[in-house]
Amino acid sequence: MNSLTNSQMMMNKSVREAADDIGLSAGQFIDWIECNQGSDYKINVDEKNRTVCCVYSDGDGGAMYIEGTTFFYEAEAVRICMIDDIPWCEVLVKDLVAVLKEIEEHVIRFCNLSSEEEYRELYNPISDNGIDM
Repeated sequence: MNSLTNSQMMMNKSVREAADDIGLSAGQFIDWIECNQGSDYKINVDEKNRTVCCVYSDGDGGAMYIEGTTFFYEAEAVRICMIDDIPWCEVLVKDLVAVLKEIEEHVIRFCNLSSEEEYRELYNPISDNGIDM
């Protein structure tokens, strides 16, 4: 039976961890999420470790962290958690769909599946309108 690592058991990410994961300092991270210029997201793809993560910001101080695979569901799910000291995030549905589709593209590659069709046979990805297919 698999056992959970400490990072898999943690529910939230620290500001420093989230910032590091997307290549920003903690100060740059806070400036970015408080920019008041609308929503934005940054994705980090680690080809060597075959991982993908994302930080989504609503542009008004809210942010959330998304990991491209989960311990229990592996490639079938993402893990969404809050970032310490940032207890909310307002998410535009169109942005969430775009983030999930981009993460899904990387997960397909990481799964070494020969085609998107093979992936779709194994997993039930979201459709273009955000509804399960």
